[in-house]
Amino acid sequence: MTDIAHLQSLERAQETDLKSIEAAVAKATAEIERLDQNLKPEILAERTGEIRRRASEALQERHRAIVERSNEAKALGRKFTPEGVRRSARFHDDPATDATASLAASMRLAKVPTGELLEYLSDAVEANNVAMVEAIRVEWTSRPDTNDLRGEFTARFSKLQIPQAAEAARSLQRVQGLAEMSAVKLTELSRGSSDPMRRLAAFRAAGKPRAA
Repeated sequence: MTDIAHLQSLERAQETDLKSIEAAVAKATAEIERLDQNLKPEILAERTGEIRRRASEALQERHRAIVERSNEAKALGRKFTPEGVRRSARFHDDPATDATASLAASMRLAKVPTGELLEYLSDAVEANNVAMVEAIRVEWTSRPDTNDLRGEFTARFSKLQIPQAAEAARSLQRVQGLAEMSAVKLTELSRGSSDPMRRLAAFRAAGKPRAA
């Protein structure tokens, strides 16, 4: 399983566990609502508190799993920044073939005049050849005569599209947002009151699910 696929699997697991938590909270709430409201206040409060405690304790293990996934996703997410994707870009899946191609690219680029590197960069960006773009960037930063062309290089370099970085950022945000939604649900269950602002913030942080 690739890292991006694993990140997406964490997202799906978060969604599944959150649904289970929401269902359990709804069940506990319904059980509380069915209590005889004619009971003495102290007895009603005691039974209500017992239902809340029992439900909350039963959900702790599931919530811990959600938090652990959130932490795992955060650690994995560093690989999917634009910089991370460029660092991990390869010319070929086979390590030996990739090493040969990388060395060949470096040797070739080292012989290219600085001004012409801009054209190589444009070609690589247009082809979405991330490995070549990174090789060109590394070569460019090693040159002492790039100051006058720095703006042009930056403009062309910024056109590189890295869709996996955008998808990873969305998935990471959702995994962490769903963890916050889980925390909100458990807090509301244990306290018996809601925090609309925190709930809204968690909902916004979770964002939209991945398109099918």
